[in-house]
Amino acid sequence: MLRKEHKVSHISSEAIFAIPAMKPTKVLFSLIICFLLILSDINFKSSDILRGYGNDILNPIIYISKTPSLLVKNLISFFSSREDLRLTIQILEKENLKIQSINTLLEEISFENKRLNSLWDSIKEKPGQYSLVKKKHLSTNELKPVMTIGINRKEKGYAVNNAVISEKGILGRIISLGLYQAEVLLVEDSRSLIPVTSSSSRLHAILQGSGLGRLGNLKYIKKTANFEIGEKLYSSGLGGIFPTGYPIAKIESILDSPDNEFLNVKVSFLQSPLNQDHFLVLRNFGSDE
Repeated sequence: MLRKEHKVSHISSEAIFAIPAMKPTKVLFSLIICFLLILSDINFKSSDILRGYGNDILNPIIYISKTPSLLVKNLISFFSSREDLRLTIQILEKENLKIQSINTLLEEISFENKRLNSLWDSIKEKPGQYSLVKKKHLSTNELKPVMTIGINRKEKGYAVNNAVISEKGILGRIISLGLYQAEVLLVEDSRSLIPVTSSSSRLHAILQGSGLGRLGNLKYIKKTANFEIGEKLYSSGLGGIFPTGYPIAKIESILDSPDNEFLNVKVSFLQSPLNQDHFLVLRNFGSDE
């Protein structure tokens, strides 16, 4: 081939995608149907009725399609609500523990205030000479139970033999002094000897301790003495160490043994350092150091 020849497609002028024309009868029928629908809608509101029935038909389908998402949301809400409830319960439990602790502390403070008021009310005279002290230590030796109290030597009047008083009566006396602490010989100590007088028979005696938590006894009581079981023993003031008229003990038993020339009189002490923390010291009563 001397000349380049090109292969050309022959394209006709007819449309590639041709839509066949509608028949006149179909067009006329369609127009009649549309006209009737328009008239029905104008006169009978058929479109509203159809929409209503359509909603009735479609709503269940819509609800069914939304059910999975609603279930997921409800499950998330349920578990989040449980977690929020658990956290709320934990917070309330902590608050409840705080309130219980505060109430317990308030009860302890109220109880201590009552005891302190009772302690101050037990003072019979010279309230200005009494100082409030606190228990520091109590020895474990039951026969010789020495108690240590905190003091302030900057306050004048502290001396050996100063009486130590509880809310129920005389507890003991100071036997040694430091700058900030003092040792107290308790009335229950076996080394303690206190002049006392009985409340009913008005008899005098010497009260000796037998150890912490044990019954004391009255020494050298003649068999002619008319002590009574249950009567209280008060400090007589003899010897100049303890103030007069403070309760110390109560007679528990009186035994007349044939082989003993004296009565065996057992007494219980009215006070104990075991369940008390605050006491009063009567300063300037004994001799100064």
